Amino acid sequence: MSSTRRRGLAAALGASALAGAALTVAPAVASADVSASASQSACVERAMDMARPLVKSKAKPGSARARGVNATIERIREASPECVDVLFRDGTAGKPDAGLLVGNGFSYTGETCSAADVCDGGDGGVLRGDGGDGYNGGDGGNAGWYGGVAGDGGNAGLLGGNGGDGGRAGRFGNGGNGGDGALGGAGGNGGAGGLLRGNGGNGGAGGNGGAGGIAAPAGLLDPVVSGGNGGAGGGGGNGGAGGLLFGDGGAGGAGGNGGAGEHGPRGDDAVDGVSGAKHGAPGGRGGDGGVGGNGGASPGVGVDGNGGDGGRGGVGGNGGNGGNAGVGVGGNGGNGGNGGDAGLGGSGAVAGNAGSVGNGGAGGTAGGGASRGNDGVGGNAGNGGNGGAG
Repeated sequence: MSSTRRRGLAAALGASALAGAALTVAPAVASADVSASASQSACVERAMDMARPLVKSKAKPGSARARGVNATIERIREASPECVDVLFRDGTAGKPDAGLLVGNGFSYTGETCSAADVCDGGDGGVLRGDGGDGYNGGDGGNAGWYGGVAGDGGNAGLLGGNGGDGGRAGRFGNGGNGGDGALGGAGGNGGAGGLLRGNGGNGGAGGNGGAGGIAAPAGLLDPVVSGGNGGAGGGGGNGGAGGLLFGDGGAGGAGGNGGAGEHGPRGDDAVDGVSGAKHGAPGGRGGDGGVGGNGGASPGVGVDGNGGDGGRGGVGGNGGNGGNAGVGVGGNGGNGGNGGDAGLGGSGAVAGNAGSVGNGGAGGTAGGGASRGNDGVGGNAGNGGNGGAG
């Protein structure tokens, strides 16, 4: 998979010195594919100098109104006609990040992000703007420091994988939620809440493990195949951190459930008093549940995620059927396969549930005849899985 997010401040400005200056004021940068003229480069440098006091003091208490954020933005806009398109604009599908100072990041959907791509939502402007939502496991965009909503991470796409991380909030506000994983993929982490006040985003849930398939042959002397093991569930994402002054950490995501083990195949029929060459095979083991994500750290109380349930044990293979009577004596039934072990519970703040006990294989039925043969012996039930650690 490829990511559609492309970041290139140096390409946007066409001057490494200006790129360095812009990078010192915020993590968000603009994406652009055109070279800037000398006048545009000077315009951007002047605008960044005007915005620098606001960004440098973002961790200090005080409202945006008291700091005169809106008035400063308007002064920068009026003084920057040559580079207004670099500083002030919303993101697009081709250039998801907003302008350097103001604008909303682009949110991807199924119409703008193909199934083969992982699409990160665009960052909002450094001073003000919403972060865009990710898609197909893409990360959410960051919000502007002085206003805007953080973007949510995207759920994993149809092809599976991890969920995307949520974007961080600005000075105030909640972090974006992490996306859910799929097909055993991990959930995305929640984004950090506001630097001063706000709750962290919740971690995404881990994806469920896939069901077992057919495993490799059991051996040359008894060349049957056993049931495949179920896939492990994905881990839940961690909750985002809360604000420095107020705010709870985000809840950790739940671990994914383990996949069910595959049934073992049945054995051969017995023939003329001789057991079948192939006995019933045991079922596969259920996959482990994913580990729940940790709650986010903060002055408030983060909530740990729950461990995923253990995978269900595979069902034992059926015993071979008794053969037809031969020379007046019925064949003995084949022995039933053993039941698969149940899966283990996932680790987390809450112990995972033990998996179901595997079923014993059915005993084969003896063949009829002048003298009836013996029925086959039923297989043993599988062991129950252990709960995860608290």
